[in-house]
Amino acid sequence: MGSYPIWFGPNSRPLFGWFHHPNDDRARAGVVLCAPFAREYVEAHYAMRLLAERLESLGLCALRFDYDGIGDSAGDSNDSDRVSAWLASTARAVALVRSTGVNQVTVVGMRLGALLGAQAAAEGGGVDQLVLWDPCVSGRSFLTEQRAIAAISFGTTGSSDGSVQGPGFLYGSETVRELSELAFSRFQVPLARRALVLIRPDRPAGKRLGASFASSIEWDKAVGQADLFEVEAPHQALPYTTIERIATWVSDGAQTCSVALKLPPVAGVATVDFDTVGQAVTERPIWMGPAGLFGVLTEVAGTEVASMERKCGPVVVFLNVANEHHVGPARLWVELARRWALAGITSVRVDLSGLGDSPRRYPDQLEFFARLPEAFQDLDDITSAVSPDEPKNVVIVGFSSGGYQAIDSALELLPKGIVAVNPSLSFVPPECRAGLPIDPRRKVALPQSAVVPRFRGSNLHSELLLRFPRLRWRLRTLPTRHARIHRLRLVVCNLGWRIRMLSAPSCRSGAWLSKLVDAGVDVLLVCGEHEARPIRAGASRRKLSNLVRSGRLRFECVPELEHGLLIDAQYRTVADLTTEHVVSRFAPRRNSTASSVTAESA
Repeated sequence: MGSYPIWFGPNSRPLFGWFHHPNDDRARAGVVLCAPFAREYVEAHYAMRLLAERLESLGLCALRFDYDGIGDSAGDSNDSDRVSAWLASTARAVALVRSTGVNQVTVVGMRLGALLGAQAAAEGGGVDQLVLWDPCVSGRSFLTEQRAIAAISFGTTGSSDGSVQGPGFLYGSETVRELSELAFSRFQVPLARRALVLIRPDRPAGKRLGASFASSIEWDKAVGQADLFEVEAPHQALPYTTIERIATWVSDGAQTCSVALKLPPVAGVATVDFDTVGQAVTERPIWMGPAGLFGVLTEVAGTEVASMERKCGPVVVFLNVANEHHVGPARLWVELARRWALAGITSVRVDLSGLGDSPRRYPDQLEFFARLPEAFQDLDDITSAVSPDEPKNVVIVGFSSGGYQAIDSALELLPKGIVAVNPSLSFVPPECRAGLPIDPRRKVALPQSAVVPRFRGSNLHSELLLRFPRLRWRLRTLPTRHARIHRLRLVVCNLGWRIRMLSAPSCRSGAWLSKLVDAGVDVLLVCGEHEARPIRAGASRRKLSNLVRSGRLRFECVPELEHGLLIDAQYRTVADLTTEHVVSRFAPRRNSTASSVTAESA
């Protein structure tokens, strides 16, 4: 069996994907996997990978891909004609699989991807089988659901311009209008020879799909969707039962004889962006270290100047967020990598072992799990690979769990700089969950007891917090009747942090920040009010002031910052703040072009 990354579609706006195929380069049929959108896109990424790997083990080839402006593909979610571009992306994916020489093509779509896949089948024809995995009945129902989730989780209200703020994605008014026109009820003829429709047991409304989109339809349950989408990272569970059901069904309906495949080329260098004067930003996949960790390298077009800059300036390393793949929160790493490249900064978005598109370092290593001890070795391999002459010549950027890992790894690596956004310093280490002692490489972690998570979901209050992960934050930040009560709440919370740090003085922020600053590491911390508390509780006001005055620590507290960075306005604030800092500290000083480009892109 084998899989590798590819670019496809127009050279001026390439789409990124992974092509899976059996070892003998023959397949009985081809499958196109249409991913969901927004938060569901990153939450389902690993499940789609597992499905593709299972299909290739059954003698089928499969393509999973990123739509235009999504994931690693070129473009931006704010571009015009979004729905048309997404439909065109799906059609190109189907055409690519068909060009390999297979006689049958199956489309598997999850959530909104099921609707787009069905629409592409209706417009292009030639789809033999169709799998609708927890499908959205219409684009309008999907937008209604996204608006409701954002309102409940973040307290966002409707927009007067017709746009819709969903978790991690802002749908412009044009996109809202185009999506609202898509619905299964509009399909008049069968789209495929046979179809499998998997409906969540707790959402029987999916039966409204009707029965006009295939000649033969089977209905079944989409088992595990709630555990995948409605549990806060990194506590989700992968839907192994449903993955096996889909793979077996598709394989049973495929032809028995295989054909030799015309394999698409392995991804090389592709141009993904331009600045206002035509300077190109390129990306290419790379593999790092003995474990073969996967990453996407972003840099300005390979000129002599670019090569010299890469040798002199540090390479930025973007880390995974929780158990998600390398695109960052709401695709922030992709945007920053391409913006910073225009200022002359080379970067790589990486998947740590057992996450995203990287393999596991050891056969028995946990997969789809954040903050593993193996991450320390991963960072050693990554920094040595991207900066072989001087492994310390890197800037490590992380968010939430990645922010923690950036800090903890930096204490040994001592890189040029770190950027930690909303670092999660308090958690249950995975080794402690397994009954093992805490890994000695953890220097800043504030371990929680493993007892509490075991009772997660054991009562009505816990069930509500699991179903609406941001409800806890909303309840804790409700405005109080008296400012005195609010101040008392903060005092109690900070006192709790201080008590927890008494038993581990080295975990106090004052200790590890001093070590980093004294070693010459440039540190940027961007925190919401909740995430700033352990930083303040672990260092006196004078200590923090002295560290800031050193010029190597910048501590930015944005009180209203929501932890997941899923609100567009807050996303933009963090993107601009980190860009200003990193470009001013680490961009090559060759001429005024970089600064003008950065100002225009910001």
